[in-house]
Amino acid sequence: MRNGLVRTVLGTATVGVPLLAIAAAPMPFDRWSVNNGTITAECVAGVSCRAPMTTPGMLQREINNPSGKYIQSVITNSNATGTAATLSFSSESFVKQGWGSTESTNGTTGVPGESNIITDGGTAVSGIALKQTLTDSGSVNKQGPFSLTTLIHTGWAADSATRTVEIKQKNGPASPVPGATWQNDFWFAQNVDAAGNQTGVAWDIDQVGINMRFFDPIKARESMPQDVYAFSRRRRAGDLNPGRLGGGPTGGSSDNGSSSIPAFTKGGDAVATWFGMFYTGGEGRTSIGYQSYDNLNDTTPGTWAWDKESAPGRPWSWDNMFGVMPTMPVPFSGGKD
Repeated sequence: MRNGLVRTVLGTATVGVPLLAIAAAPMPFDRWSVNNGTITAECVAGVSCRAPMTTPGMLQREINNPSGKYIQSVITNSNATGTAATLSFSSESFVKQGWGSTESTNGTTGVPGESNIITDGGTAVSGIALKQTLTDSGSVNKQGPFSLTTLIHTGWAADSATRTVEIKQKNGPASPVPGATWQNDFWFAQNVDAAGNQTGVAWDIDQVGINMRFFDPIKARESMPQDVYAFSRRRRAGDLNPGRLGGGPTGGSSDNGSSSIPAFTKGGDAVATWFGMFYTGGEGRTSIGYQSYDNLNDTTPGTWAWDKESAPGRPWSWDNMFGVMPTMPVPFSGGKD
């Protein structure tokens, strides 16, 4: 079983306790809205919800389902209007209630002199189910739209259907330089076991840029209708490595190296890297490509391939264990497989 991680972001406190039973959040996230700071939250089937305590930009209430009692907290800006998907900031969490030495919860009485907040009949009480979102239109800093979503499921909230921590970040497309655009995407996921050890990790780093020469005043004056680049680096390890899935090209001809995919196995530690670029200049159209695969569980060098003149607008080979295959961000023709 997995435990929850370690730490959160955006100022949330550290949470890390043993997982004693598989559970789940008592109700889905985002079942609420806000109007000029006043938050209204739904109550779904199978869950009973007490009257909330509210103040501008904040709601807190007790909710109950057959697995226990929980405190739901929702926080946003004090004058916000909209839903979680449309707001610039929101935070929603569920915390399972513990109990004191003289209180009874779910028919179980606490033990005098003990905190009695860790388990209830073998079920973890400590932990948290958390979702935080942050967005910025980029209209002020001119760096383009920015979004960040963080999901945490620790302790009682950890189950086989959720990752201990998952972070999604996107920035762009935009640019302070007219005519140029770029975008950065980052995704991170991690699982942690009951002893606090990492059992799996996965992440994607993706970047694209169009007409980036405009950042260079000299290059911007050159007669080049368009230049485009794309970069992607992916990692899959432990219980977040599904092993080879197929679904992509199996190998093409490059001028240098080998584009073959190693025999990655489920649960191993695998990394894929791809870089592509093309531009049109005085010598015509040129496309550059590089890709590599590496098994981090051994000491053998990974495979690699590159072409500096006629690379395709995608990797020569790909396996869907690394997610959707990256490609050039604009229609691309030419190159060779």
